[in-house]
Amino acid sequence: MSGSTSTYAVGYGRPPVHTRFQKGQSGNPSGKPGPAKLAKQRFERALFAALEGSEAEVEQSKPDKLVATVAKRVALDAAAGRIASVKLLLSLLDAGCRQADAEEAAASEAEEAEALSLVQGITQGSAVLWRKRHRAPEVPTTFPKDDSSPS
Repeated sequence: MSGSTSTYAVGYGRPPVHTRFQKGQSGNPSGKPGPAKLAKQRFERALFAALEGSEAEVEQSKPDKLVATVAKRVALDAAAGRIASVKLLLSLLDAGCRQADAEEAAASEAEEAEALSLVQGITQGSAVLWRKRHRAPEVPTTFPKDDSSPS
């Protein structure tokens, strides 16, 4: 790019400078999650689905995806009493609970902030109304001339 932006021609394939992507910033910061996050979500869903069913139902089910098969195996191993599977299962459940607690705390903080701003707005509005209702009568700034005074 040239040093002078005043001669920069905007057109097809040449967007305005202020609308271009900023360096070091993603083009879609809150977009579709990456493959690792998607795989984790799929595994957690399959694991929770396996935990919801009885042991006989889980053994007889035929998972269609590898992720579901691994989740089924972890659930069955934990039910059989294998310590490693039980530890993995408990750590996943604990992480899920911590994440849910953090989300709940953030939501409650937002609700509290909204309620506080509402209360502040109401009290400030009440104060304004009170001032309007209880305002002293207006004092005239100019006094009428008294004709009865001797001059």
